[in-house]
Amino acid sequence: MILPSIKGTLFLVTSIVSHLAALPTNVINKCPQPSELNPVPPFFIYGHPEDCQQFFLCVFGTPYLMSCPATTSFSELLGVCVDRYSPQDICAQENAVRECSRGASLLAHPQLCHRFYNCSLVVETSSILGRYQDECPYPQYFDTLEKVCKPYSEVSCLDRLEVKDKCEYSKAYECTDVEHCEDCQAVFPSCQGLTDGIYKLLSFHMDLSRDF
Repeated sequence: MILPSIKGTLFLVTSIVSHLAALPTNVINKCPQPSELNPVPPFFIYGHPEDCQQFFLCVFGTPYLMSCPATTSFSELLGVCVDRYSPQDICAQENAVRECSRGASLLAHPQLCHRFYNCSLVVETSSILGRYQDECPYPQYFDTLEKVCKPYSEVSCLDRLEVKDKCEYSKAYECTDVEHCEDCQAVFPSCQGLTDGIYKLLSFHMDLSRDF
């Protein structure tokens, strides 16, 4: 990770202001403002809403535009510049559609561990999940380092949600005969809260000769 200029002295900060771009008119000023009780606002930086490489440095309540080095993005969560498309690059993941147009290939979903963004997908084919979104086969998760789906026991999801039931995977149960489809929970009941073992399937009336 690359640390932007965030801990310099007041002299250093004020000396670089003349080299910084002022706040664009379409960006909200999020800087803490000076007041009588607090004439020197606390240090604050925040990311650009449309460009992952840029961020704003607050100086006495005024934001100034700064940029991370090439091939890096600003992480508002960490307050530093990180490698672009790395697991720490939350900005790229949250703005996957934009980042796909800039050359990204595979990106982890920022909230769901079993989903990811595949920039090579035709938009129409992924409309069920969202633009460019795809899903690992159950019960796999997406590995952010290797950028592949792997068994759930081999993936560290960190803050991403780990869904456990097959019915929580949108593409795991696809019934082509809509008039005779059983509810997913009736076909694949949840094992959450149960100890390891075999349990009786209470409801199962499907014709197994049909394709699903």
